[in-house]
Amino acid sequence: MNIGTSDLGNFKPDFVLYMKNGDVNNCVSSAVIKIDGMQLFGTSDFSQKVVSLSTGITGLTASSVLEVELRSSPGSFVQLVRR
Repeated sequence: MNIGTSDLGNFKPDFVLYMKNGDVNNCVSSAVIKIDGMQLFGTSDFSQKVVSLSTGITGLTASSVLEVELRSSPGSFVQLVRR
């Protein structure tokens, strides 16, 4: 998924990415989340069935790419929010 959109008026190259790990019954037990090939969260970040994670991100461009690979049981999910 590309980070930018055709309306770049709200685009900011620096922000905090928040990740919520599913819900009570559908937590992800392992995942890899990257932006532009750089790992933000990895499998060890999910080893304790964490509820949420956050990280600051800098230097993005409108063509930056977000990659999310879930390695968990069907129905598991994460929610990513930019703030």
